[in-house]
Amino acid sequence: MHLPLAPRVMLHVALAVIPWWPNGEGLQPLYALKLELLADGQVVDCEQRTVGFKHVEWHACAGAPAGADPWLCVVNGRPVFLQGVNYPPVLPNWADVTREQHRKLLVTYRDLGVNVLRINACGYLESGDFYDLCDEMGLLVWQEFPLTSSGVENTPPSDPRSIGEMSDIARSFIARRQHHASLLMWGGGNELLDKDMKPYDLGHPMLA
Repeated sequence: MHLPLAPRVMLHVALAVIPWWPNGEGLQPLYALKLELLADGQVVDCEQRTVGFKHVEWHACAGAPAGADPWLCVVNGRPVFLQGVNYPPVLPNWADVTREQHRKLLVTYRDLGVNVLRINACGYLESGDFYDLCDEMGLLVWQEFPLTSSGVENTPPSDPRSIGEMSDIARSFIARRQHHASLLMWGGGNELLDKDMKPYDLGHPMLA
């Protein structure tokens, strides 16, 4: 169908989609999404993406005390046990990693029954090739922002300038990868601990 967004701009929307599932839980249907901006009948801008559709909720574990964080991952209404690994940089130079290098590793993880890969904050925003392949193979991605062991005491910075810079990075990360079906969650960082070695939560201004 056609939904008018603005004068001379149209969005083509599928009436029904088949849900995307993690590895071992079902299929990974993907859809081609194309957006065109028209001016006087001429295309002046175009974006194309491959997308999939899933619904993720986090439920409390059975017997958890009141107020405990929800840890049970529920995908498309079904609890899914997350079993995975850290996925470190394949090469020191990000630009030299080929799609086939990613594919070889990801096929191995898929065939081992892995369903989630964590991109540690010590690394970087993984490439579009990596995400495309995870979309195809049902490998969920836990992508962290680049905030890790931020000093001898592992405390993240809390000054406005640092928070502003990290906010810009987060917006860039999200804009570039949010359309991927494989994206499970964003992580604030790695090994961010207070003086008692307890992980920081959203009470810290940087993570908030």
